[in-house]
Amino acid sequence: MGKREIKISLRTRDPDVSRIRHLEELLRIEQSFAQFDGVVVRSDGSPRGLP
Repeated sequence: MGKREIKISLRTRDPDVSRIRHLEELLRIEQSFAQFDGVVVRSDGSPRGLP
């Protein structure tokens, strides 16, 4: 179920550019997965786990 790997082309051969693009993509992916983390935020801003 689901994929075990995420493959993304950074569209560069320059090592310095690839480091920056890697960090940008990693942040985007982490934000996407954070939606499925199972954490609910209360109205006062404190986290609450799902029952």
